[in-house]
Amino acid sequence: MMRLLFVDDDPVALEQIRREISHARLHYDVVFVDSGRGALAALEGGEFDAIASDLRMPDMDGPTLLAQVRNQFPNVVRVCMSAGMEDADFMRAMPVTHQFLSKPIVGDALREVIERACALNSILHHQGIRALVGRLNALPATAQTFQDLSDAMTEPNTHTADISRIVSKDTALCVKTLQIVNSSFFRRRQAITSIPAAVTFVGMEMIKSLALSACVFNALDASPAALKLMRDLQARSLRKAHFARSLLKDSRHADEAFTAALLLDIGQAVLAMCSPETFAEVIQIARES
Repeated sequence: MMRLLFVDDDPVALEQIRREISHARLHYDVVFVDSGRGALAALEGGEFDAIASDLRMPDMDGPTLLAQVRNQFPNVVRVCMSAGMEDADFMRAMPVTHQFLSKPIVGDALREVIERACALNSILHHQGIRALVGRLNALPATAQTFQDLSDAMTEPNTHTADISRIVSKDTALCVKTLQIVNSSFFRRRQAITSIPAAVTFVGMEMIKSLALSACVFNALDASPAALKLMRDLQARSLRKAHFARSLLKDSRHADEAFTAALLLDIGQAVLAMCSPETFAEVIQIARES
């Protein structure tokens, strides 16, 4: 049975979540606390599969709490809950959040988010890999991507197709855009797997903000070796993506094939960022043998 921790300073909101879990017959072991400090104490006292925190709380808000959870308990899935969110709030929460939930919480949406996110942890059996992935802030976009976006947006005749082409060249920005647009926060009935469709839905300004705050600044902490590995992986992924789309040509699945191929080596990108020396050694061994 999965063990979940819900954090909200509003007792009415916590009671609504409790009723929804009971009504939807979700068989979880659930703990409710009313503060960030209470959440950290609960995590210290026992193991949890996921934590869902309200965005705005006094003393310690959601992004601050989830950042501490990421650093201290990297195996715990992190969910941010909010009834409404400004772009600035979204940008603060994005680097430390696996999934978003819109309040009031609905049982089916809760089940989908929690079980999908926790299923990934169940695949990553190796504790070292789980901790490695859990501590990663974000894959870095290149500074060139941000510059290209900025230049394009100053042009009066720029269309979303132009922005999509720039986004499609950057694996990290593709990941973040797809994460946002497929978040349960937007309550979409069908997943978006096409980069052009995702860019249209999210909007140009949000894409630019993502490139700057969620991706570019993370590159400042990366080593030169890791960034070189990322550039090499990105170039190879882009070649695969164009090849995959060319195989389907005018099919309605062509964009989906492009996205799938672009993200094919995302696991390698994570390892390249987190442990570049080890990853480079593994690649060298693979080439030689």
